[in-house]
Amino acid sequence: MSNEWEVGSAAQYGLFSVAFLFGARALYNFYNNPEPDAYDYIPWSDSLPDDDTVVVDCTHSSLPTLSHHRGHNNPAGLKQADTSTGIVLNALHSRAQWNGNVAAVTHKRLVTTNHFDIDSFLSVWCYINRKSALQHEAVLHHMARIGDYREAFLSPDLITAYGLNDSITFIREAYIALKLCCWINTLEKRMFSAPYESSDCATKMTWFLEHFEHVLKNPESEWAVWEEDFKKVVSGFDLLAGPDCMVETLPAQGLAVLSAPEPLHYYSLFSHTIGYDYVLMMYDDNRYELEAKYTQFTIVVSRPVWPRLDFAPLAAVLNNLEQQQPQQQQQGADADPQEELHWVTNSFTDTGPLLRLQRVGEVLTKAQRYGNPCDRPIYGSSISPSKMQAVVQSFLEFGLQGLRPEPGGWEWRQLQEINRQIHWQDWASCLLEQALHGDLDAITAAIATPRAAVRRRSNPGGAFGTSSSSGGGDGAPASEQQIQLAGLSFGKGSTGFSSPVNLQMPGVPLAATGSPPVLSQPSIVASQGALAALAASLPPLHRGNPWLLIYSTSRDGISLATLLRKAEKVAPTLLLVKDTGGAVFGAYVTDAWRHSTRFYGTGESYVFQLQPQ
Repeated sequence: MSNEWEVGSAAQYGLFSVAFLFGARALYNFYNNPEPDAYDYIPWSDSLPDDDTVVVDCTHSSLPTLSHHRGHNNPAGLKQADTSTGIVLNALHSRAQWNGNVAAVTHKRLVTTNHFDIDSFLSVWCYINRKSALQHEAVLHHMARIGDYREAFLSPDLITAYGLNDSITFIREAYIALKLCCWINTLEKRMFSAPYESSDCATKMTWFLEHFEHVLKNPESEWAVWEEDFKKVVSGFDLLAGPDCMVETLPAQGLAVLSAPEPLHYYSLFSHTIGYDYVLMMYDDNRYELEAKYTQFTIVVSRPVWPRLDFAPLAAVLNNLEQQQPQQQQQGADADPQEELHWVTNSFTDTGPLLRLQRVGEVLTKAQRYGNPCDRPIYGSSISPSKMQAVVQSFLEFGLQGLRPEPGGWEWRQLQEINRQIHWQDWASCLLEQALHGDLDAITAAIATPRAAVRRRSNPGGAFGTSSSSGGGDGAPASEQQIQLAGLSFGKGSTGFSSPVNLQMPGVPLAATGSPPVLSQPSIVASQGALAALAASLPPLHRGNPWLLIYSTSRDGISLATLLRKAEKVAPTLLLVKDTGGAVFGAYVTDAWRHSTRFYGTGESYVFQLQPQ
């Protein structure tokens, strides 16, 4: 009995000590960072009070921040989020806990931001209205995502796959968030300057700060305001899930391809692209836009993000392709046959670079550029949909080869260096050569099928889960990749270029033309004639390059680990295999070899048989 009493007393004493220390720390934080009676919004200026101001949803050279933008001054130890609103809410949760850095920031009386949009407004509102913000946390989280990334969880599958990122558990919460976003958007257009204009940001902020809480608590009271925009979003989202449209996801490039008869609301479109960073939008009459999403501009912590590529080389190639068929150009509903059109794009450091066909001399306003596609002119091209998609995929495959998506995204200095090192001229020369000789037309015509036959739903797994992209061309399953035994790499003169489209059609014999390649060591697997035929089938840029033997069972032993180690950073490669029956076969592989639990590679990989013919 005595021992039991002693153990119980020790446990009680330990719990009391922990509680005492926790309370002492909270009191220390409180008295060293006293909480003001109220919090206020202060308009952005060059002379903000240094000792009592926190900056949200942007950066500042000296003041503390609560922001998802690169270069922030967020307090150390603060849990990050995809949006600035999420970061503010995380700060409110931790302000009275052990992190004195967070407490020091959240006890500042004044809050400001340098722009007005949904995420910046909600960041300010949550900072000021703390109790109500924590009561409606899930809806506010999701509102910020919809406003910044244009991604709404409008189906049960999306709630299941992504809801936890915004603390969303019921689809009703996602629809409330959408209604409130539509309310803000509608009144901003109706009462103030165009969205994304900076002339009256402080006026917008002050008005919405005064009126938002009432609508948050009772969204249906403002039904007449948000109803039209809300219906447009939901009907567009449902339309994309129907038989007349297409949603195709290509995880290997972080690309989502959306096809619809007419341009739609951004929320309708991008809600089908969650988990992807590039969106190709294709409409009837050969109207297209390619956009790099805002996910590449901010710090996204819920998933890895692909690096952003400069669209300027792609615009140059598309303009060249348009010039090859000028008589077919300008067929869109918004086009004037007498006016010249050309492909243009924004700087890749823009918040969301947009590649589009535009009249010479035409300049979109900021409101048009960041507004919905259905609210700006989109012109028809001479390029067919299948060719447009092939060219965009080729562009991304070439630019992203050897790269992977990174958690938190990429710093601007990294993106500058990545884009500087890409040999775009090699890609452009090869693609335009194929187009000139009709190869590009032949391949895109062969892969073109009716929309209903290629219908694919958005994949909740995103670019990092199970693929729902086109079959056959995205590489072999990992289990098949792991039984291949030998490889040849192209010499140092190679730039690692992948052919823009798959030129090796199934069942077509290799022509025995051309000269045998220069080998670093003689092949014991294939004859000179077979190697000459194989060399002639390679992408144009690799024809004539020397072949470097990187692995051979006769030299290196039969070891899959050795093969993967020697080939892990080499691309492209040729695999040559000779079985005990004398058959010689293999594969052209565009990606570096690696262990993987799922397939990888691109549509330019192909298999071949040299013996028997």
